[in-house]
Amino acid sequence: MSLQQLMSQTPQLGQPAPRVQQDVQTDPDAAGGWIPIWRDLYAPVACRIEDASAAAIVQFARKELDITHEIFTFQGGIRVGMRVVNGGVNYLVLGVQVEPATGRIPTTYHFFAQEQRAQNQVQ
Repeated sequence: MSLQQLMSQTPQLGQPAPRVQQDVQTDPDAAGGWIPIWRDLYAPVACRIEDASAAAIVQFARKELDITHEIFTFQGGIRVGMRVVNGGVNYLVLGVQVEPATGRIPTTYHFFAQEQRAQNQVQ
């Protein structure tokens, strides 16, 4: 492929894969008590999940919260205490930062989360 062909191509930007939002609810158990169960909410959300930055880790460590990842999306609806599931990996949302729309850039939601190891782990 020539340089001219490469320069005339339009790059194909991949869309972030959809992630499932979950919230914890309680179900009765056989002993008459209640157990926490994570249930899917809404439609999947397109978002980007990255390892947490050092600045974010320090910011949340001051509040005695251990975050491992940051989640970015243009769709709201996720709140603290919810969980985002990506291919079997669970991320518990511990903090939210909303960046208001600026010019042509829509409102951006920035979530701070902790990776969860156990399937139904609740903090």
